[in-house]
Amino acid sequence: MQLTNPVWIHHSGGAIYSVDIHPDGTKIATCGQGGEGGSGLVIIWNVKPVINEKASQEASCSRLLSRILHQNCVNCVRWSPDGTYLGCAGDQQSLTLWEFGGRVFSAGTIGSQDSVNVEKYREKYRLYGHSLDVLHLEWSKDGRYLASCGMDHAVIIWDAHNLPNKIISLTVERGGHQGIVKGVSWDPIGKFLATQSADKSVRIWTTDNWQCIKVVMDPFTESSQSTMFCRLDWSPDGTYLIAPCASNNSGPTAHLIRRKDWDTTLDLVGHRKAVTVVRACPRMIEYQNYKGNRIQVSCIAMGSRDKSLSVWLLPNVDRPLVVLYKLFKHSILDFSWNDYHLTICSMDGTVKSIVFDAKELGRLLTSSEMGDLCERMYSRRPLQYSSGQLNNGHQLLSSKDSSRMFVDDLKKLQSDKQEPEQSKLHDGDFTTSLQMKDVPNTRAAITIPVSCDAVQINCPEKMPVSSELPKKQTELRTKSGKRRIQPAFIASVTVPEAEITATPTSMEEPVPS
Repeated sequence: MQLTNPVWIHHSGGAIYSVDIHPDGTKIATCGQGGEGGSGLVIIWNVKPVINEKASQEASCSRLLSRILHQNCVNCVRWSPDGTYLGCAGDQQSLTLWEFGGRVFSAGTIGSQDSVNVEKYREKYRLYGHSLDVLHLEWSKDGRYLASCGMDHAVIIWDAHNLPNKIISLTVERGGHQGIVKGVSWDPIGKFLATQSADKSVRIWTTDNWQCIKVVMDPFTESSQSTMFCRLDWSPDGTYLIAPCASNNSGPTAHLIRRKDWDTTLDLVGHRKAVTVVRACPRMIEYQNYKGNRIQVSCIAMGSRDKSLSVWLLPNVDRPLVVLYKLFKHSILDFSWNDYHLTICSMDGTVKSIVFDAKELGRLLTSSEMGDLCERMYSRRPLQYSSGQLNNGHQLLSSKDSSRMFVDDLKKLQSDKQEPEQSKLHDGDFTTSLQMKDVPNTRAAITIPVSCDAVQINCPEKMPVSSELPKKQTELRTKSGKRRIQPAFIASVTVPEAEITATPTSMEEPVPS
C-alpha cells in the first residue's frame, strides 16, 4: 500500500467537499469552497504526480489542468460513466454539466493574477428543478440516468440521453423523504435507486415505475444529524447496500442492507464518530484463501467524522482490512476509486491518495467477468458490462429498445447497433444529421488560471500548443448559393504572472438547517 499526501492539491484554504476520478484514470476533479466569500471552485488535477512522487518534482507540465469558478459553493462532482461530462451540484439550486473543450493554453479568468490552464471546459447544460441547495448527484452505472438531491427534500431523475429533460421528481407526494436528502446511489444491476435523508430513513425506489418499495428506518433512529452528507453505495455485485450515518447501541456504524430481503442485521463498526461516506470499488476482487479456495469479495472504503478511514472486504464484517487513524484534521467527506487507486478528500481542504497492491487485496475481476457474475446471479447482464465502452448508454441502447434495462441477447443487441450519423453534402445542398436537441445554448467556462510554480508535473507526452492562425475558415454553400461560414475559436497564449499563495484557515463543518 502506497499512501501519498499531495499537498499541492488545495482550494486556497477552502474546504473540499467532493472528489471523483475520471473513468480513464488520468485526472481527478475536486470541488468545494473557493476561498473567497461564498464562491465555489472546481479544479481538475493530473493523476500521475499524485501517485508518482518523482513526477511531481519535474517541471515538464502542470499538475493542475483547469480551474472552473462557480458563483456559489459546489457540494459534489461526478464524471459521467463515459467521461464525457463533469456534473457539478451546489448552492445555485441547479446542476451544471461541463464538457471537455480541448488541451489549449488560455488566458483564464479576466482580472485573475494566476497562470494559465492546460485544459479548457465549457458549460454544456444547466439543469434546473431544485428549489434549494443541491447536495449530491450520481450517474447511473449504465449512463442512462442522472439523479440529484438536496435541501428541498426532493430527488430529481434526469434523462441522460436527452438532457436537459427531467424524467420525474421523487417528492413527499410520491412517498418520498420528509427531510433534507443527503445522498443517492444507483444499483449496479439497474433495478433500484437508494436515497438517504435527514428524516432518518433510507428509501429504495424501482427504476421501472419510480415507486418507493422499501423504507428502512431502524438503523438510523439514533443517527447523528450533524453530518453534511450521507453518501451511501452498493456493493459492485448489488448484493448489499451500505448506508452511513447509522448506529448500533448508540455507537456509530455503517449498516448493510441485504438486497434479497432488505435485512439490516449486519453492520460495520469501529469508528468513534458518525460515518459520513461509503464508496465501493466498482469491481469485485478475487483472492485465494489459506485453504486454496478462490473467494470473491467487495472492497468497501468508509470515512468518518473521527478523521479516520477503514477498508473492508465484504461479506467479512468481523474486522476491517486496513484502518488509518487521524488521516486528516477534519471529517472525511468523499472517496473515489479507480482500480486499486483510492482518493480521499476532507473538510480540512486536503486530499490523500492510497494505491493498493494486487498482493494485498487480490485480483480485480474484468468487466467481462463482472458481467458473467451478474448474469449468473440475476439472469440479466447490466449494460455497463456489455461489449464496448459506454457513451452515456448510446452505444449499448438503440432507439427502438432504449426502454430496456438489461441485455437479454447480447449478440442480437450488437447486431442492432446503428452506425453513427454523419454530416453529409448532397449535390451542393448542405444537410446535417445533428439534431437541435444535441446543440444546446452553451457558454464558455469561467476559469481561474493557476500559478505555474505551484503546478509542475511530469506528463508522458507534452501537448504541443499551436499559435498559428487557420489559413482558411470553413465555408459551405447551400443549394440556393448562400454561403455558410463556421467560425473557429482561437485560444490566446499568455505568459503566466506571479503566483498567489493562500494560507489555509480553520473551518467547522456546516450543518444544514
